[in-house]
Amino acid sequence: MKHLGNTAAAATVSVAAAAFLLLHLVSASAAEGPDTTPPTGLVSGLRSPARGALELSLSAQDPGSGLAGAEASLDGGAAASVQLSGNSVSAVPLSLDTTAVPDGTHQLAVRVSDAAGNSATLVERQIAVRNAPIVTGSRASVTVGVSSHSNPGKGGEKGKGGENGKGKGKGVALQSRVCRAPRLRMRLAKRPLWYTRPKHVPALRFRHRYPYTGRLTCRVDGRRVSAPKGTPIDVFYRVWEITFKRRRGQVKKLRKRPIRVRKGGRIWVRLGGFGSGRTLIFRYRRSDERTRSKLRVAVAPRGHLQPWWRR
Repeated sequence: MKHLGNTAAAATVSVAAAAFLLLHLVSASAAEGPDTTPPTGLVSGLRSPARGALELSLSAQDPGSGLAGAEASLDGGAAASVQLSGNSVSAVPLSLDTTAVPDGTHQLAVRVSDAAGNSATLVERQIAVRNAPIVTGSRASVTVGVSSHSNPGKGGEKGKGGENGKGKGKGVALQSRVCRAPRLRMRLAKRPLWYTRPKHVPALRFRHRYPYTGRLTCRVDGRRVSAPKGTPIDVFYRVWEITFKRRRGQVKKLRKRPIRVRKGGRIWVRLGGFGSGRTLIFRYRRSDERTRSKLRVAVAPRGHLQPWWRR
């Protein structure tokens, strides 16, 4: 009888221990709850500009439910994906074909997800895609159209180069070639007296001339090259009614003849003698191709070389 009592007591203790262990496991599982932590990682192999296949390398980890997959996209469209498993991966290749999108700037995003549905964005940045063929050789050229008028002759018959005349005027045909995707940049080449606040507009000396410099470039076979020497650039200005306050006025031509591009696409011109502020507009326009650069300048009142806050 004593032996049976000991056996029953031991069984009771075992059952109680098992129940306590099971209750502890259930409590721990309830305390942990569902996996809501997104995975982490990094991506290497990024380059900009990108050409052809962009070979990325992915490393990620998720200590919870485990990794499920990764996806790379351009401009929001899925471009490449890979299936993942386990809690950690390293140097997983992810190849992205950039030929599926046109050349230019695109938004690249790389996301990784786990088995619980959590996801994290590892990369989100803009990259340049350039798959256009590279021009071989050391030089590229472009021809920009320059219109000129023929000189009429003096008589009634059509003469050499004349229009309905016998004179010796030499006619020049209108060129139809155009600078593609032109880009014009201009800036003030000399330090102004000061800059206005808060617009940061350069203030020039009253009735003084100042130099302006810039560059005109065109696109040839996917590359940006300098516009040829002699390309005409028109100059306009918009006068302000008050020196330090912008007012829209009529656009007036500042020069009867346009300025000409120098060697290497460089532009240099001296403008000035202004008695009030204005917006300078430098413009290139041929056929459907056009570009312009705007500069705002203020003019200090006569005899004022510094504003009150700098005296």
